[in-house]
Amino acid sequence: MSRVNDADLEAFLKQRGDLPEEGGFHSQDGLFFRRLDDGRVRVTVVKYTPIRGSSVDEKGRYQNPIIGSAREAIFSTILTPEVWASIAASVSYRDENSTTWDEARMYHMGELAGAPFR
Repeated sequence: MSRVNDADLEAFLKQRGDLPEEGGFHSQDGLFFRRLDDGRVRVTVVKYTPIRGSSVDEKGRYQNPIIGSAREAIFSTILTPEVWASIAASVSYRDENSTTWDEARMYHMGELAGAPFR
């Protein structure tokens, strides 16, 4: 199995819309979630690497400040609405069973009576 280099992977993921500049919810530590139009959920893990500049200040001291960051998607997958509902139900107070799974799926898809975010 051949390994894809990082530049090719980043270009591929950017084309697919997996990098966070395409939108989504950032929970923490580079973990992004984005609901797609058909109800699937894209999960992406992004690695941020600081970019440092170098200069010498007026007293001749070397400076190495952070001047930006590079983003690299290191993992991306797409979950079906059914899998997303299973995750939501599994971590809920009532745990996952056929009722909580169905409620989570209907809520996510905007099918539950009175559900917000339609």
